[in-house]
Amino acid sequence: MRNLKKENVKDKDIYIEWSADLRYEGQSWELTTPIERTLNLGVREFEQIVSSFHSLHHQVYSYSEPGELVEFINLRVKAMGRNPRLTLPKETPSPTPLEKALKEKRPVYFEGKGLVEIPIYERNQLSCGTNISGPCLVEEIISTTLIPSGWKGTIDEYKNIVITPSNCGMGIRNAELKFRNPHSEFHTK
Repeated sequence: MRNLKKENVKDKDIYIEWSADLRYEGQSWELTTPIERTLNLGVREFEQIVSSFHSLHHQVYSYSEPGELVEFINLRVKAMGRNPRLTLPKETPSPTPLEKALKEKRPVYFEGKGLVEIPIYERNQLSCGTNISGPCLVEEIISTTLIPSGWKGTIDEYKNIVITPSNCGMGIRNAELKFRNPHSEFHTK
């Protein structure tokens, strides 16, 4: 609870779950059995916990032994904080001139076409509303995106690249590509 409070979780967003690891005497495995929260934990409440264990045991193993002794191995309390609803920031459309995002032009191998020199754009330079016609590559630190010939990419308000067929709809689909540069060679299908 203390940690949840440190993380500014409000009381109304804290959920407490109780459970017990129970087993029949002599068994070597336990079943984690949910326990209903209550202010008093007396004989009636323990009887209810044991009854819940028998039901759960029957559900999991297709049998139960209501006449057998039940061992309480662990009692557990779990405190969870509900997260506030996530809202992602949206960008206002402000298309980037492609010349500003252009890193270089580089030859890329396309099956059936050979090496084709195409533009390479820097991903973090492309803002909401920017349209990019293929063929081209969009590079960033963690990935490279190919926009094939006959396709276009649009940067949406969440900075995703949404790739759709351009008006003619013709292009390279499922093409085998080879990216060549002096430092490495990538091969993908």
